Amino acid sequence: MGKLEEAKRLLKNAIATNDSELIALANNLLEQEDHAPPKTDTSRNLVNRDDAEFLSPIMQKESVDTRKGGIPVNEITNRSNSFHDDGTEAKDIVTPSFNPTERKRKAYKPIEQKCQKCDKVVTVNPAHKREFFVCDRCLIK
Repeated sequence: MGKLEEAKRLLKNAIATNDSELIALANNLLEQEDHAPPKTDTSRNLVNRDDAEFLSPIMQKESVDTRKGGIPVNEITNRSNSFHDDGTEAKDIVTPSFNPTERKRKAYKPIEQKCQKCDKVVTVNPAHKREFFVCDRCLIK
């Protein structure tokens, strides 16, 4: 009878009798079983783990250049535009003459609003015009 079967038998008895010493003894047997080297038959070993072909090509690379934290979107590097327009492309396209439409929209003009909490007058975008206006400082509070 192996240690595993013995530990199972002890645990069944320990649960039935609620004996803490039997539980400790069964746990010791299980720990000894876990730390014991596994019994393997070398003649039936199908995988040669020392073979370099066992590893995937990704794992075989010596160093993988990864940058932690990613690349910031607004990172400015020393780049130059190597495109030179020599006029050879799209020679047949001519921009037609046209009259631009008249601009009828009013120019942007900020408005003044009085804060209902602190009575301070603030200039804001007209889109933020409210009947009960509260300034940013008072909103934070």
